Amino acid sequence: MKYIKHFILGVTASFFVGCGGDNTTTLLTPDITAIAIDESNIAVYSTDTYTSLHATATYTDGSTQDVSSYLIWSETNSSLVHMSVNTIEIEGNGGDTNVIASYDKFSDSKSLHVHKLTNFQVVYPSDVNVTGTYDFYAVGDFDNNETNRTLVNNVQWSATNDATIEVGNEGIIHITFISGETNVTTTVFNETNTSSPLAPQSKIFIIE
Repeated sequence: MKYIKHFILGVTASFFVGCGGDNTTTLLTPDITAIAIDESNIAVYSTDTYTSLHATATYTDGSTQDVSSYLIWSETNSSLVHMSVNTIEIEGNGGDTNVIASYDKFSDSKSLHVHKLTNFQVVYPSDVNVTGTYDFYAVGDFDNNETNRTLVNNVQWSATNDATIEVGNEGIIHITFISGETNVTTTVFNETNTSSPLAPQSKIFIIE
């Protein structure tokens, strides 16, 4: 991690003093008076992509600067989320934690709620009957009554019969089938990252 102390914060001013042709350069770095995470009430979904947070430093001269990438970020519930610099990586299915940004004696903390996935459905293509590549995805319902939200992270796909799986964008999965019987299984969370695991869903496709 690249720490803030390795980065010169604030406004840099250069003064050139003419004296016998010599120049002198002075770097001015105003002192930090506060650090604040920009978001107030942070909410994410347990199957969303990574979420980046932002933090601002305030200096004695009243100026401000985005210092998100240079702070030390942490969390109080590592079984639920993991902070990678200023990016939230979801580890568990639903819950609450605090995220903390700090530098030297300054810090700020904000509460974060991860919406829990309560149910999911796999959207299967309707025409899987010949060899080729088909698109699959899954949608889910969450504890805030949002339904049919596409699941992107924390979703595992597997297929038998040497079918190949390629992860696309925005939760789309490309599965290439060969002749024979192929069982496609979708798992979203399990007993290792939620206290109430969701049952995997499977479907058999027969390719002539």
